[in-house]
Amino acid sequence: MSWGRMKSTGAKAFLDSGIFITARVFRASNSMICLSAADKQIFIPVVSYKTLGEVVEWTKRHYDKDTSGYMRYRILILPGLEMVPRRRIISLLGRYEPLVTDKADLPHVCAYFASNSDYFVTTNRKLTQMEVREKVNFKSPREFVEDVLGVEGLDTPNGV
Repeated sequence: MSWGRMKSTGAKAFLDSGIFITARVFRASNSMICLSAADKQIFIPVVSYKTLGEVVEWTKRHYDKDTSGYMRYRILILPGLEMVPRRRIISLLGRYEPLVTDKADLPHVCAYFASNSDYFVTTNRKLTQMEVREKVNFKSPREFVEDVLGVEGLDTPNGV
């Protein structure tokens, strides 16, 4: 990856929990490329309190508390990270609830809108099929890597 020649896109991207989980499980992944670009300040990463909680809980279940703590730390030290607090999400729940069939995804959608993100990067294909897709600029990790970052993505299942 030649990040040295790449300039900041100025884009703001909401990163769903699947991005962090996939990068943890598959080092050679488009999700890992997304996180590397965030580390290099190529775009502004956005997460919510809900994203952080999901990643921590998943890591506790599949690894151990030390790895879980590391994952929390890894997210929180992303340069320029914007964390969407619960109060900003709650104010939008009623507006977007009719457009999201899986209510577990609703806080993420609301965080995207609350942060005025340009992109919603997710590995959750089911979410991208919900009615809210008409209002959200969903990108798979591969689509984000290629379309936004302008680098060649990896050929992985579902572009993760």
